[in-house]
Amino acid sequence: MQLPTLKIAAFLAAALSSMATATVYTGTIMTSSGNGYYYGVWNYAWVNGVKLDTICPPNIQHDHIISSPNENPCGRNFCAAPGNCGYELRGCGGDLQLYKDGKFNSNCHYEKKKVGCPHQPEVYIQQNWACY
Repeated sequence: MQLPTLKIAAFLAAALSSMATATVYTGTIMTSSGNGYYYGVWNYAWVNGVKLDTICPPNIQHDHIISSPNENPCGRNFCAAPGNCGYELRGCGGDLQLYKDGKFNSNCHYEKKKVGCPHQPEVYIQQNWACY
């Protein structure tokens, strides 16, 4: 009966490996005041492959909020996906790095991109960093 145990172990190793290599994005959720001017609401985190309608308002995952836009996002714990928490940014103002549970995870790369929110043209996410 070793075969099923080996298959389960291989499956778990593959799942954990893919989680360890997931890109974590950070950005600012922007909303319009109605006159074409957008302002930041929250600094936010998410992982590659997430459906945008699950992270855009009104479906904000509050544990993915890193900080308000006028606060330093470094040194704060946050989640990047449901149940995938313990992340922290370090090195704000220099070489930005992502840590997970206090251990180095990856370097972050400036990759500015406007990410639209489905069903809400007045809201978008200004992606700023990709950590991989």
